[in-house]
Amino acid sequence: MEKIKISSFNELGKNFVEAPQPDGTCKRFTMIGLFCFEAVYDIASGEVLFLSADNEELPITLESVKKIYELAQKGIRSKKALDEAMTPRKKELCAYRKAAQKAMIQFDKLDADDAYTRARDEDLDTLESHTYVRTSLDPALIAIAQYLNLTSLEFEELRKEVFTGTGDKKVLEKIQEKMGKIRNKEMFTIQILSDVHDHWIEQNGSDIKLEKKTNNKQLFQYTPLELIGWEEAKKDLLFVLPILEVLGYIPKEKELDIQYHRRVAFYLGEYHIHDFKTVQEMIAGGEGYFSDMDEKVLSHLKRHLSEVMEQIQTNLKENDAESYEMVQNFQTVQSNHKQYIIQF
Repeated sequence: MEKIKISSFNELGKNFVEAPQPDGTCKRFTMIGLFCFEAVYDIASGEVLFLSADNEELPITLESVKKIYELAQKGIRSKKALDEAMTPRKKELCAYRKAAQKAMIQFDKLDADDAYTRARDEDLDTLESHTYVRTSLDPALIAIAQYLNLTSLEFEELRKEVFTGTGDKKVLEKIQEKMGKIRNKEMFTIQILSDVHDHWIEQNGSDIKLEKKTNNKQLFQYTPLELIGWEEAKKDLLFVLPILEVLGYIPKEKELDIQYHRRVAFYLGEYHIHDFKTVQEMIAGGEGYFSDMDEKVLSHLKRHLSEVMEQIQTNLKENDAESYEMVQNFQTVQSNHKQYIIQF
Protein backbone atom coordinates (compact mmCIF):
# COMPACT_ATOMS: atom_id res chain seq x y z
CA MET A 1 0.00 0.00 0.00
CA GLU A 2 1.34 3.41 -0.95
CA LYS A 3 2.22 5.80 1.89
CA ILE A 4 0.17 8.98 1.89
CA LYS A 5 1.03 12.12 3.84
CA ILE A 6 -1.66 14.11 5.60
CA SER A 7 -0.44 17.23 3.80
CA SER A 8 -1.71 15.71 0.53
CA PHE A 9 -5.28 16.21 1.76
CA ASN A 10 -5.04 19.89 2.68
CA GLU A 11 -6.28 21.25 -0.64
CA LEU A 12 -9.31 18.94 -0.61
CA GLY A 13 -10.65 20.09 2.72
CA LYS A 14 -9.27 23.18 4.40
CA ASN A 15 -11.93 23.45 7.08
CA PHE A 16 -11.03 20.73 9.57
CA VAL A 17 -10.50 20.12 13.27
CA GLU A 18 -7.82 17.93 14.78
CA ALA A 19 -7.60 15.91 17.96
CA PRO A 20 -4.10 14.73 18.99
CA GLN A 21 -4.07 11.29 20.65
CA PRO A 22 -1.88 9.97 23.49
CA ASP A 23 -0.34 7.33 21.19
CA GLY A 24 1.34 9.92 18.98
CA THR A 25 -1.35 9.99 16.33
CA CYS A 26 -3.80 12.69 15.44
CA LYS A 27 -7.38 12.50 14.23
CA ARG A 28 -8.42 15.01 11.60
CA PHE A 29 -12.12 15.53 10.92
CA THR A 30 -13.17 17.32 7.76
CA MET A 31 -16.55 18.05 6.23
CA ILE A 32 -16.29 17.47 2.50
CA GLY A 33 -19.67 18.41 1.12
CA LEU A 34 -22.13 16.15 2.97
CA PHE A 35 -19.49 13.67 4.10
CA CYS A 36 -17.80 13.57 7.49
CA PHE A 37 -14.27 12.56 6.53
CA GLU A 38 -11.81 11.21 9.14
CA ALA A 39 -8.08 10.71 8.75
CA VAL A 40 -5.78 9.32 11.41
CA TYR A 41 -2.11 10.12 10.89
CA ASP A 42 1.20 9.71 12.67
CA ILE A 43 2.21 13.12 14.04
CA ALA A 44 5.95 12.55 13.69
CA SER A 45 5.97 11.34 10.08
CA GLY A 46 2.70 12.73 8.82
CA GLU A 47 1.87 9.30 7.38
CA VAL A 48 -1.84 8.56 7.13
CA LEU A 49 -2.77 5.37 9.00
CA PHE A 50 -6.55 5.26 8.62
CA LEU A 51 -9.24 6.85 6.46
CA SER A 52 -13.02 6.76 6.65
CA ALA A 53 -16.05 8.58 5.32
CA ASP A 54 -19.28 8.43 7.33
CA ASN A 55 -17.71 5.59 9.36
CA GLU A 56 -16.99 3.52 6.23
CA GLU A 57 -13.30 2.61 6.08
CA LEU A 58 -11.53 3.62 2.87
CA PRO A 59 -8.34 2.51 1.12
CA ILE A 60 -5.48 4.77 2.21
CA THR A 61 -4.97 6.57 -1.10
CA LEU A 62 -5.29 10.11 -2.31
CA GLU A 63 -7.64 8.72 -4.97
CA SER A 64 -10.07 7.75 -2.19
CA VAL A 65 -10.29 11.34 -1.00
CA LYS A 66 -10.71 12.66 -4.54
CA LYS A 67 -13.62 10.30 -5.14
CA ILE A 68 -15.29 11.37 -1.90
CA TYR A 69 -14.78 15.00 -2.91
CA GLU A 70 -16.40 14.32 -6.30
CA LEU A 71 -19.41 12.67 -4.65
CA ALA A 72 -19.74 15.56 -2.24
CA GLN A 73 -19.66 18.11 -5.06
CA LYS A 74 -22.59 16.25 -6.68
CA GLY A 75 -24.51 16.22 -3.42
CA ILE A 76 -24.52 12.42 -3.30
CA ARG A 77 -24.52 10.78 0.12
CA SER A 78 -25.42 7.10 0.36
CA LYS A 79 -23.65 3.89 1.36
CA LYS A 80 -24.30 2.42 -2.10
CA ALA A 81 -22.71 5.41 -3.83
CA LEU A 82 -19.79 5.30 -1.41
CA ASP A 83 -19.23 1.57 -2.00
CA GLU A 84 -19.38 2.01 -5.76
CA ALA A 85 -16.94 4.92 -5.63
CA MET A 86 -14.47 2.97 -3.51
CA THR A 87 -14.64 -0.26 -5.53
CA PRO A 88 -11.94 -0.25 -8.21
CA ARG A 89 -13.35 -0.92 -11.65
CA LYS A 90 -11.44 -3.90 -12.93
CA LYS A 91 -10.73 -4.29 -16.60
CA GLU A 92 -12.77 -7.09 -18.14
CA LEU A 93 -10.50 -9.99 -19.03
CA CYS A 94 -10.82 -12.10 -22.14
CA ALA A 95 -11.65 -15.80 -21.66
CA TYR A 96 -8.00 -16.88 -21.86
CA ARG A 97 -6.93 -14.41 -19.18
CA LYS A 98 -9.89 -15.38 -16.97
CA ALA A 99 -8.81 -19.02 -17.21
CA ALA A 100 -5.22 -18.05 -16.46
CA GLN A 101 -6.36 -16.09 -13.40
CA LYS A 102 -8.35 -19.09 -12.11
CA ALA A 103 -5.41 -21.40 -12.80
CA MET A 104 -3.08 -19.24 -10.72
CA ILE A 105 -5.61 -19.20 -7.87
CA GLN A 106 -6.26 -22.94 -8.03
CA PHE A 107 -2.81 -24.31 -8.73
CA ASP A 108 -0.37 -21.58 -7.63
CA LYS A 109 -2.46 -20.54 -4.61
CA LEU A 110 -2.30 -16.83 -5.48
CA ASP A 111 -4.93 -14.58 -3.98
CA ALA A 112 -7.59 -13.28 -6.34
CA ASP A 113 -6.17 -9.74 -6.66
CA ASP A 114 -2.61 -10.86 -7.41
CA ALA A 115 -3.85 -13.43 -9.91
CA TYR A 116 -6.03 -10.81 -11.60
CA THR A 117 -3.16 -8.35 -11.88
CA ARG A 118 -0.85 -10.91 -13.46
CA ALA A 119 -3.57 -12.20 -15.78
CA ARG A 120 -4.29 -8.62 -16.87
CA ASP A 121 -0.73 -7.37 -17.29
CA GLU A 122 1.39 -10.28 -18.53
CA ASP A 123 1.64 -10.96 -22.25
CA LEU A 124 0.12 -14.21 -23.52
CA ASP A 125 3.44 -16.01 -23.92
CA THR A 126 4.50 -15.20 -20.36
CA LEU A 127 1.13 -16.28 -19.00
CA GLU A 128 1.25 -19.52 -20.94
CA SER A 129 4.78 -20.30 -19.75
CA HIS A 130 3.58 -20.82 -16.18
CA THR A 131 -0.19 -21.54 -16.46
CA TYR A 132 -0.29 -23.82 -19.55
CA VAL A 133 -3.90 -22.74 -20.07
CA ARG A 134 -3.77 -22.88 -23.87
CA THR A 135 -3.09 -26.63 -23.80
CA SER A 136 -6.56 -27.14 -22.32
CA LEU A 137 -8.42 -24.29 -24.02
CA ASP A 138 -7.50 -25.49 -27.51
CA PRO A 139 -9.04 -28.99 -27.18
CA ALA A 140 -12.11 -27.42 -25.56
CA LEU A 141 -12.48 -25.04 -28.50
CA ILE A 142 -12.01 -27.84 -31.03
CA ALA A 143 -14.64 -29.98 -29.30
CA ILE A 144 -17.10 -27.07 -29.13
CA ALA A 145 -16.55 -26.30 -32.82
CA GLN A 146 -17.26 -29.93 -33.65
CA TYR A 147 -20.46 -30.23 -31.59
CA LEU A 148 -21.81 -26.85 -32.73
CA ASN A 149 -20.81 -27.55 -36.33
CA LEU A 150 -18.96 -24.25 -36.63
CA THR A 151 -17.62 -23.02 -39.94
CA SER A 152 -13.91 -22.24 -40.32
CA LEU A 153 -14.68 -18.53 -40.01
CA GLU A 154 -16.81 -19.04 -36.91
CA PHE A 155 -14.11 -21.14 -35.29
CA GLU A 156 -11.42 -18.56 -35.98
CA GLU A 157 -13.53 -15.69 -34.64
CA LEU A 158 -14.44 -17.69 -31.54
CA ARG A 159 -10.80 -18.49 -30.95
CA LYS A 160 -9.86 -14.84 -31.46
CA GLU A 161 -12.50 -13.78 -28.93
CA VAL A 162 -11.30 -16.33 -26.39
CA PHE A 163 -7.62 -15.41 -26.63
CA THR A 164 -7.76 -11.67 -27.29
CA GLY A 165 -11.36 -10.52 -26.85
CA THR A 166 -11.42 -9.19 -30.43
CA GLY A 167 -13.71 -11.65 -32.23
CA ASP A 168 -16.23 -10.33 -34.75
CA LYS A 169 -19.42 -9.58 -32.80
CA LYS A 170 -21.82 -10.53 -35.59
CA VAL A 171 -20.11 -13.87 -36.08
CA LEU A 172 -20.15 -14.45 -32.31
CA GLU A 173 -23.89 -13.77 -32.25
CA LYS A 174 -24.40 -16.55 -34.81
CA ILE A 175 -22.33 -18.92 -32.66
CA GLN A 176 -24.40 -17.98 -29.62
CA GLU A 177 -27.55 -18.78 -31.60
CA LYS A 178 -26.18 -22.26 -32.29
CA MET A 179 -25.37 -22.69 -28.63
CA GLY A 180 -28.89 -21.61 -27.76
CA LYS A 181 -30.28 -24.55 -29.72
CA ILE A 182 -28.44 -27.09 -27.55
CA ARG A 183 -31.19 -28.75 -25.50
CA ASN A 184 -29.07 -30.17 -22.68
CA LYS A 185 -26.34 -27.62 -22.15
CA GLU A 186 -25.21 -29.28 -18.92
CA MET A 187 -24.53 -32.59 -20.66
CA PHE A 188 -22.84 -30.64 -23.45
CA THR A 189 -20.55 -29.11 -20.81
CA ILE A 190 -19.72 -32.52 -19.32
CA GLN A 191 -18.83 -33.79 -22.80
CA ILE A 192 -16.42 -30.89 -23.26
CA LEU A 193 -14.87 -31.73 -19.88
CA SER A 194 -14.44 -35.31 -21.07
CA ASP A 195 -12.69 -34.18 -24.25
CA VAL A 196 -10.37 -31.91 -22.28
CA HIS A 197 -9.59 -34.75 -19.88
CA ASP A 198 -8.87 -37.20 -22.71
CA HIS A 199 -6.54 -34.66 -24.32
CA TRP A 200 -4.73 -34.22 -21.02
CA ILE A 201 -4.07 -37.95 -20.85
CA GLU A 202 -2.75 -37.93 -24.42
CA GLN A 203 -0.40 -35.05 -23.66
CA ASN A 204 0.89 -36.33 -20.31
CA GLY A 205 2.25 -39.75 -21.15
CA SER A 206 5.94 -38.94 -20.82
CA ASP A 207 8.13 -40.97 -18.49
CA ILE A 208 8.73 -37.91 -16.33
CA LYS A 209 5.03 -37.13 -15.99
CA LEU A 210 4.06 -40.74 -15.29
CA GLU A 211 6.75 -41.00 -12.64
CA LYS A 212 5.55 -37.77 -11.03
CA LYS A 213 1.95 -38.96 -10.96
CA THR A 214 3.08 -42.29 -9.53
CA ASN A 215 4.96 -40.59 -6.70
CA ASN A 216 2.02 -38.26 -6.03
CA LYS A 217 -0.45 -41.15 -6.01
CA GLN A 218 -2.42 -39.61 -8.88
CA LEU A 219 -2.37 -42.39 -11.46
CA PHE A 220 -6.16 -42.61 -11.18
CA GLN A 221 -6.21 -39.41 -13.26
CA TYR A 222 -5.33 -41.55 -16.30
CA THR A 223 -8.74 -43.27 -16.17
CA PRO A 224 -11.85 -41.93 -17.96
CA LEU A 225 -13.72 -38.88 -16.71
CA GLU A 226 -16.45 -41.15 -15.34
CA LEU A 227 -14.06 -42.84 -12.91
CA ILE A 228 -12.17 -39.86 -11.49
CA GLY A 229 -15.12 -38.41 -9.55
CA TRP A 230 -16.88 -35.07 -9.82
CA GLU A 231 -14.50 -33.21 -7.49
CA GLU A 232 -11.59 -34.08 -9.77
CA ALA A 233 -13.52 -33.68 -13.03
CA LYS A 234 -14.81 -30.20 -12.21
CA LYS A 235 -11.30 -28.80 -11.79
CA ASP A 236 -11.17 -28.43 -15.57
CA LEU A 237 -14.20 -26.15 -15.48
CA LEU A 238 -11.73 -23.30 -15.07
CA PHE A 239 -10.81 -23.86 -18.74
CA VAL A 240 -14.32 -24.55 -20.03
CA LEU A 241 -16.49 -21.97 -18.22
CA PRO A 242 -14.80 -18.85 -19.69
CA ILE A 243 -15.46 -20.20 -23.20
CA LEU A 244 -19.08 -21.03 -22.38
CA GLU A 245 -19.48 -17.49 -21.07
CA VAL A 246 -18.42 -16.22 -24.50
CA LEU A 247 -21.14 -18.48 -25.92
CA GLY A 248 -23.70 -16.81 -23.66
CA TYR A 249 -24.11 -19.70 -21.23
CA ILE A 250 -23.18 -19.84 -17.54
CA PRO A 251 -24.07 -23.25 -16.06
CA LYS A 252 -24.97 -23.92 -12.44
CA GLU A 253 -22.56 -26.34 -10.79
CA LYS A 254 -25.36 -28.28 -9.10
CA GLU A 255 -26.91 -29.06 -12.49
CA LEU A 256 -23.51 -30.11 -13.84
CA ASP A 257 -23.10 -32.39 -10.82
CA ILE A 258 -26.40 -34.11 -11.65
CA GLN A 259 -25.53 -34.57 -15.32
CA TYR A 260 -22.07 -35.84 -14.49
CA HIS A 261 -23.50 -38.63 -12.37
CA ARG A 262 -26.01 -39.49 -15.06
CA ARG A 263 -23.10 -39.88 -17.40
CA VAL A 264 -21.33 -42.09 -14.84
CA ALA A 265 -24.42 -44.29 -14.67
CA PHE A 266 -24.51 -44.56 -18.45
CA TYR A 267 -20.82 -45.46 -18.56
CA LEU A 268 -21.12 -48.18 -15.92
CA GLY A 269 -24.11 -49.73 -17.64
CA GLU A 270 -22.66 -49.50 -21.14
CA TYR A 271 -19.47 -51.34 -20.13
CA HIS A 272 -21.20 -53.75 -17.72
CA ILE A 273 -19.11 -52.67 -14.79
CA HIS A 274 -20.23 -54.84 -11.86
CA ASP A 275 -17.78 -53.57 -9.29
CA PHE A 276 -14.24 -52.29 -8.90
CA LYS A 277 -12.91 -55.70 -9.86
CA THR A 278 -14.52 -55.20 -13.29
CA VAL A 279 -12.66 -51.92 -13.64
CA GLN A 280 -9.42 -53.68 -12.76
CA GLU A 281 -10.10 -56.34 -15.41
CA MET A 282 -10.77 -53.62 -18.02
CA ILE A 283 -7.43 -51.96 -17.34
CA ALA A 284 -5.55 -55.25 -17.25
CA GLY A 285 -7.13 -56.36 -20.54
CA GLY A 286 -6.88 -52.97 -22.22
CA GLU A 287 -10.63 -53.03 -22.85
CA GLY A 288 -13.26 -50.34 -23.29
CA TYR A 289 -11.85 -46.87 -22.76
CA PHE A 290 -8.37 -48.33 -22.32
CA SER A 291 -8.35 -50.02 -25.74
CA ASP A 292 -7.43 -46.72 -27.42
CA MET A 293 -4.97 -45.56 -24.79
CA ASP A 294 -1.34 -44.91 -25.59
CA GLU A 295 0.50 -48.19 -25.09
CA LYS A 296 3.15 -46.66 -22.85
CA VAL A 297 0.57 -45.15 -20.52
CA LEU A 298 -1.49 -48.35 -20.44
CA SER A 299 1.59 -50.45 -19.72
CA HIS A 300 2.47 -48.14 -16.84
CA LEU A 301 -1.04 -48.47 -15.40
CA LYS A 302 -0.84 -52.25 -15.69
CA ARG A 303 2.51 -52.34 -13.87
CA HIS A 304 1.01 -50.28 -11.06
CA LEU A 305 -2.47 -51.78 -11.25
CA SER A 306 -2.94 -52.39 -7.53
CA GLU A 307 -1.97 -48.77 -6.80
CA VAL A 308 -4.29 -47.48 -9.52
CA MET A 309 -7.22 -49.45 -8.15
CA GLU A 310 -6.56 -48.33 -4.60
CA GLN A 311 -6.43 -44.71 -5.75
CA ILE A 312 -9.66 -45.00 -7.77
CA GLN A 313 -11.55 -46.47 -4.84
CA THR A 314 -10.09 -44.14 -2.23
CA ASN A 315 -10.68 -41.05 -4.34
CA LEU A 316 -14.31 -41.94 -5.05
CA LYS A 317 -15.04 -43.05 -1.52
CA GLU A 318 -13.63 -39.85 -0.03
CA ASN A 319 -14.68 -37.33 -2.68
CA ASP A 320 -17.61 -38.75 -4.66
CA ALA A 321 -19.74 -41.11 -2.60
CA GLU A 322 -22.47 -41.13 -5.25
CA SER A 323 -20.18 -42.56 -7.93
CA TYR A 324 -18.68 -44.98 -5.44
CA GLU A 325 -22.11 -46.34 -4.55
CA MET A 326 -23.08 -46.65 -8.22
CA VAL A 327 -20.07 -48.87 -8.91
CA GLN A 328 -21.05 -50.99 -5.92
CA ASN A 329 -24.67 -51.37 -7.09
CA PHE A 330 -24.36 -52.24 -10.74
CA GLN A 331 -27.66 -54.12 -11.05
CA THR A 332 -29.62 -50.96 -10.27
CA VAL A 333 -27.60 -48.98 -12.76
CA GLN A 334 -27.81 -51.72 -15.37
CA SER A 335 -31.60 -51.62 -15.42
CA ASN A 336 -31.78 -47.84 -15.68
CA HIS A 337 -28.72 -46.67 -17.57
CA LYS A 338 -30.40 -46.35 -20.98
CA GLN A 339 -32.31 -43.30 -19.73
CA TYR A 340 -28.96 -41.56 -19.47
CA ILE A 341 -28.02 -41.83 -23.14
CA ILE A 342 -25.67 -38.95 -23.81
CA GLN A 343 -27.35 -36.48 -26.10
CA PHE A 344 -27.51 -32.74 -26.18
